[in-house]
Amino acid sequence: MAAKNTQSGSGSSEGITCTEKMPAGATAGGADIVVVGGGMVGALTALAMAHCDLNVTVIEQSEPRRFSPERHDIRVSAISHATQQMFKAVGAWQYMFEARVCPYSRMRVWDSMADRKAVFWAGALIQEPHFELGYQRGNFTPGVFISATRAGSPAIQDNLYRNRFVTEVDGVAVQSIDEFVTEISRKEPSEPVNLTVIAMNGYRSVVSVQPEYNFWPTVEVSFDGEKWQRKTLSPDQVAARE
Repeated sequence: MAAKNTQSGSGSSEGITCTEKMPAGATAGGADIVVVGGGMVGALTALAMAHCDLNVTVIEQSEPRRFSPERHDIRVSAISHATQQMFKAVGAWQYMFEARVCPYSRMRVWDSMADRKAVFWAGALIQEPHFELGYQRGNFTPGVFISATRAGSPAIQDNLYRNRFVTEVDGVAVQSIDEFVTEISRKEPSEPVNLTVIAMNGYRSVVSVQPEYNFWPTVEVSFDGEKWQRKTLSPDQVAARE
Protein backbone atom coordinates (compact mmCIF):
# COMPACT_ATOMS: atom_id res chain seq x y z
CA MET A 1 0.00 0.00 0.00
CA ALA A 2 1.30 3.45 -0.82
CA ALA A 3 0.21 6.79 0.55
CA LYS A 4 1.14 9.93 -1.35
CA ASN A 5 0.88 13.66 -0.80
CA THR A 6 -1.22 14.71 -3.80
CA GLN A 7 -1.54 18.38 -2.79
CA SER A 8 1.98 19.72 -2.69
CA GLY A 9 2.16 22.95 -0.75
CA SER A 10 -1.10 22.36 1.07
CA GLY A 11 0.61 22.24 4.46
CA SER A 12 -2.12 19.89 5.65
CA SER A 13 -2.16 16.23 6.63
CA GLU A 14 -5.08 15.87 4.24
CA GLY A 15 -2.48 16.07 1.48
CA ILE A 16 -1.57 12.44 2.18
CA THR A 17 -4.01 10.02 0.62
CA CYS A 18 -4.08 6.26 0.17
CA THR A 19 -3.68 4.72 -3.26
CA GLU A 20 -4.02 1.20 -4.58
CA LYS A 21 -1.29 -1.36 -4.02
CA MET A 22 1.85 -0.57 -5.93
CA PRO A 23 2.59 -3.14 -8.64
CA ALA A 24 5.89 -5.00 -8.61
CA GLY A 25 8.68 -2.89 -10.05
CA ALA A 26 6.83 0.38 -9.53
CA THR A 27 8.74 3.44 -8.38
CA ALA A 28 7.76 6.43 -6.28
CA GLY A 29 8.43 8.86 -9.11
CA GLY A 30 8.11 12.55 -8.29
CA ALA A 31 8.34 12.04 -4.53
CA ASP A 32 10.58 14.31 -2.48
CA ILE A 33 10.54 11.91 0.46
CA VAL A 34 9.86 8.16 0.55
CA VAL A 35 9.03 6.69 3.97
CA VAL A 36 9.19 2.91 4.25
CA GLY A 37 6.85 1.69 6.97
CA GLY A 38 3.57 3.27 8.01
CA GLY A 39 3.69 2.57 11.73
CA MET A 40 3.56 5.25 14.40
CA VAL A 41 7.04 6.60 13.64
CA GLY A 42 6.74 6.33 9.87
CA ALA A 43 3.30 7.91 9.74
CA LEU A 44 4.36 10.77 12.01
CA THR A 45 7.44 11.39 9.87
CA ALA A 46 5.37 11.42 6.68
CA LEU A 47 2.84 13.88 8.11
CA ALA A 48 5.59 16.17 9.39
CA MET A 49 7.26 16.20 5.97
CA ALA A 50 3.92 16.89 4.28
CA HIS A 51 3.52 19.93 6.51
CA CYS A 52 6.85 21.16 5.14
CA ASP A 53 5.38 21.36 1.60
CA LEU A 54 7.13 18.18 0.47
CA ASN A 55 5.67 15.49 -1.77
CA VAL A 56 5.71 12.37 0.44
CA THR A 57 5.15 8.73 -0.42
CA VAL A 58 4.66 6.14 2.33
CA ILE A 59 5.23 2.49 1.47
CA GLU A 60 3.49 0.06 3.80
CA GLN A 61 2.83 -3.63 3.24
CA SER A 62 -0.41 -3.76 5.26
CA GLU A 63 -3.70 -2.00 4.77
CA PRO A 64 -4.45 0.41 7.64
CA ARG A 65 -7.16 -0.75 10.04
CA ARG A 66 -9.57 1.55 11.81
CA PHE A 67 -9.16 1.65 15.56
CA SER A 68 -11.45 -0.58 17.59
CA PRO A 69 -11.46 -0.57 21.42
CA GLU A 70 -12.29 -4.29 21.34
CA ARG A 71 -9.22 -5.18 19.26
CA HIS A 72 -5.80 -4.28 20.60
CA ASP A 73 -2.62 -6.11 21.58
CA ILE A 74 -0.73 -6.06 24.87
CA ARG A 75 2.01 -3.68 23.75
CA VAL A 76 2.10 -0.21 25.27
CA SER A 77 3.72 2.83 23.65
CA ALA A 78 5.17 5.31 26.15
CA ILE A 79 4.80 8.76 24.59
CA SER A 80 6.87 11.62 25.99
CA HIS A 81 5.70 15.21 26.20
CA ALA A 82 7.92 16.15 23.26
CA THR A 83 6.41 13.37 21.12
CA GLN A 84 2.92 14.50 22.13
CA GLN A 85 3.72 17.98 20.84
CA MET A 86 4.82 16.48 17.52
CA PHE A 87 1.52 14.62 17.20
CA LYS A 88 -0.32 17.82 17.99
CA ALA A 89 1.64 19.70 15.34
CA VAL A 90 0.46 17.33 12.60
CA GLY A 91 -3.14 17.25 13.84
CA ALA A 92 -3.11 13.63 15.03
CA TRP A 93 -3.14 13.96 18.81
CA GLN A 94 -6.82 14.72 19.24
CA TYR A 95 -7.78 11.52 17.42
CA MET A 96 -5.27 9.46 19.43
CA PHE A 97 -6.53 10.95 22.69
CA GLU A 98 -10.15 10.18 21.84
CA ALA A 99 -9.25 6.62 20.83
CA ARG A 100 -6.91 5.21 23.46
CA VAL A 101 -4.62 7.55 25.41
CA CYS A 102 -4.29 7.90 29.15
CA PRO A 103 -1.53 9.06 31.51
CA TYR A 104 0.15 6.71 33.96
CA SER A 105 2.41 7.39 36.92
CA ARG A 106 3.54 3.83 37.63
CA MET A 107 3.66 0.55 35.76
CA ARG A 108 4.31 -2.83 37.34
CA VAL A 109 4.04 -6.05 35.37
CA TRP A 110 4.24 -9.44 37.03
CA ASP A 111 4.40 -12.46 34.78
CA SER A 112 4.05 -15.68 36.74
CA MET A 113 7.27 -16.05 38.78
CA ALA A 114 9.55 -14.72 36.05
CA ASP A 115 10.63 -11.64 38.04
CA ARG A 116 10.14 -13.02 41.55
CA LYS A 117 12.25 -16.15 41.76
CA ALA A 118 15.41 -17.36 40.11
CA VAL A 119 18.04 -20.02 40.71
CA PHE A 120 21.76 -19.85 40.04
CA TRP A 121 22.67 -23.44 39.22
CA ALA A 122 25.99 -24.66 37.80
CA GLY A 123 26.75 -21.08 36.82
CA ALA A 124 23.47 -20.59 34.92
CA LEU A 125 20.76 -18.11 35.91
CA ILE A 126 17.47 -19.96 35.54
CA GLN A 127 14.02 -18.40 35.83
CA GLU A 128 10.54 -18.91 34.54
CA PRO A 129 10.10 -17.48 31.04
CA HIS A 130 8.66 -14.02 30.47
CA PHE A 131 5.41 -13.99 28.53
CA GLU A 132 6.68 -10.88 26.70
CA LEU A 133 9.69 -12.84 25.48
CA GLY A 134 7.48 -15.51 23.94
CA TYR A 135 5.16 -12.89 22.47
CA GLN A 136 7.97 -11.02 20.75
CA ARG A 137 9.74 -14.13 19.48
CA GLY A 138 6.64 -16.21 18.76
CA ASN A 139 8.02 -18.89 21.07
CA PHE A 140 5.80 -20.15 23.90
CA THR A 141 7.92 -23.13 24.95
CA PRO A 142 6.99 -24.53 28.39
CA GLY A 143 9.70 -25.00 30.99
CA VAL A 144 12.25 -22.73 32.64
CA PHE A 145 14.47 -20.22 30.89
CA ILE A 146 18.27 -19.79 30.98
CA SER A 147 18.72 -16.02 30.96
CA ALA A 148 22.47 -15.86 31.66
CA THR A 149 25.58 -17.97 32.22
CA ARG A 150 28.86 -17.25 34.00
CA ALA A 151 32.20 -17.52 32.22
CA GLY A 152 34.15 -20.62 33.23
CA SER A 153 31.11 -22.24 34.86
CA PRO A 154 30.07 -25.88 34.47
CA ALA A 155 27.17 -24.65 32.33
CA ILE A 156 29.56 -23.11 29.79
CA GLN A 157 32.00 -26.00 29.98
CA ASP A 158 29.20 -28.47 29.24
CA ASN A 159 27.58 -26.38 26.47
CA LEU A 160 24.54 -25.17 28.39
CA TYR A 161 24.03 -21.70 26.94
CA ARG A 162 21.75 -18.77 27.69
CA ASN A 163 18.54 -17.88 25.83
CA ARG A 164 17.34 -21.47 25.89
CA PHE A 165 14.48 -23.30 27.55
CA VAL A 166 14.92 -26.31 29.83
CA THR A 167 11.86 -28.52 29.47
CA GLU A 168 13.01 -31.75 31.14
CA VAL A 169 15.42 -32.90 33.84
CA ASP A 170 16.46 -36.51 33.27
CA GLY A 171 13.34 -37.05 31.19
CA VAL A 172 10.93 -35.51 33.72
CA ALA A 173 9.04 -32.44 32.50
CA VAL A 174 9.56 -29.23 34.48
CA GLN A 175 7.46 -26.10 34.14
CA SER A 176 8.51 -24.04 37.16
CA ILE A 177 11.55 -23.17 39.25
CA ASP A 178 10.31 -25.33 42.11
CA GLU A 179 9.91 -28.34 39.83
CA PHE A 180 13.38 -27.76 38.39
CA VAL A 181 14.98 -27.60 41.85
CA THR A 182 13.05 -30.68 42.98
CA GLU A 183 14.28 -32.74 40.03
CA ILE A 184 17.95 -31.72 40.26
CA SER A 185 17.82 -32.59 43.99
CA ARG A 186 17.08 -36.21 43.15
CA LYS A 187 20.59 -36.63 41.76
CA GLU A 188 23.67 -37.44 43.78
CA PRO A 189 26.05 -34.45 43.93
CA SER A 190 28.65 -36.32 41.89
CA GLU A 191 26.21 -37.33 39.16
CA PRO A 192 25.71 -35.34 35.93
CA VAL A 193 22.25 -33.91 35.24
CA ASN A 194 20.72 -34.45 31.80
CA LEU A 195 18.68 -31.48 30.60
CA THR A 196 16.39 -31.37 27.58
CA VAL A 197 17.01 -27.96 26.04
CA ILE A 198 15.12 -26.10 23.31
CA ALA A 199 16.71 -23.14 21.54
CA MET A 200 14.84 -20.06 20.27
CA ASN A 201 14.74 -21.55 16.78
CA GLY A 202 13.07 -24.72 18.11
CA TYR A 203 16.20 -26.91 17.96
CA ARG A 204 16.00 -29.61 20.63
CA SER A 205 18.99 -31.21 22.32
CA VAL A 206 20.01 -33.01 25.51
CA VAL A 207 22.85 -31.46 27.49
CA SER A 208 24.64 -33.31 30.28
CA VAL A 209 25.94 -30.98 33.01
CA GLN A 210 28.25 -31.85 35.89
CA PRO A 211 27.20 -29.20 38.46
CA GLU A 212 30.40 -29.17 40.59
CA TYR A 213 28.52 -28.00 43.69
CA ASN A 214 31.69 -27.50 45.75
CA PHE A 215 32.75 -24.67 43.45
CA TRP A 216 29.38 -23.56 42.04
CA PRO A 217 26.74 -23.84 44.78
CA THR A 218 23.05 -23.54 44.01
CA VAL A 219 21.65 -20.18 45.09
CA GLU A 220 17.96 -19.26 45.13
CA VAL A 221 16.78 -15.64 45.13
CA SER A 222 13.12 -14.78 45.63
CA PHE A 223 10.90 -11.76 46.24
CA ASP A 224 8.16 -12.13 48.86
CA GLY A 225 6.32 -8.93 47.94
CA GLU A 226 8.34 -6.72 50.26
CA LYS A 227 11.98 -7.74 50.06
CA TRP A 228 14.40 -10.00 48.22
CA GLN A 229 15.80 -13.08 49.92
CA ARG A 230 18.89 -15.05 49.03
CA LYS A 231 19.82 -18.50 50.25
CA THR A 232 22.34 -21.12 49.26
CA LEU A 233 20.91 -24.59 48.71
CA SER A 234 23.03 -27.68 49.03
CA PRO A 235 21.70 -30.80 47.29
CA ASP A 236 20.73 -32.24 50.73
CA GLN A 237 18.87 -29.05 51.72
CA VAL A 238 16.97 -29.04 48.46
CA ALA A 239 15.94 -32.67 48.85
CA ALA A 240 14.69 -31.94 52.38
CA ARG A 241 12.16 -29.45 50.99
CA GLU A 242 10.10 -32.17 49.27
